[in-house]
Amino acid sequence: MDNDAFFYKIGKIVLVILLIGIIGLFLIGVNTIFELVPECSFYKTTGLYCPGCGGTRAVVTLLKGNWIRSFLLHPFVPYFVVVYTIFMIYEFCKKHFEIFKRKFPIEMFLYIGVGVLLLQWIVKVILQLTL
Repeated sequence: MDNDAFFYKIGKIVLVILLIGIIGLFLIGVNTIFELVPECSFYKTTGLYCPGCGGTRAVVTLLKGNWIRSFLLHPFVPYFVVVYTIFMIYEFCKKHFEIFKRKFPIEMFLYIGVGVLLLQWIVKVILQLTL
């Protein structure tokens, strides 16, 4: 099995989990997620932001439809949503309609995603320490 097929299978599992999670959030209320998610142990221990700090707020903001605020809170969240959506549509069309012949460069986008994650973390920590 090639990487695209593997990531496509994983992507379908992620899609089911995301849909169940989104439905659950809307049933219990989107803002109640802050009561369910524990406080960041990295932040509590070190006093510094972790690479994921702001992610929950970014997801909730994105679910409310505010892409710009979500990007400002944690750029990896909207980046992931866009890349995931494009990849899943690409692979679906490639598999079912044989539209695309070329391999989707998922590895490149994963490396870019890690770079976005680390860059936003470094910027947040620098701003936290200087302000």
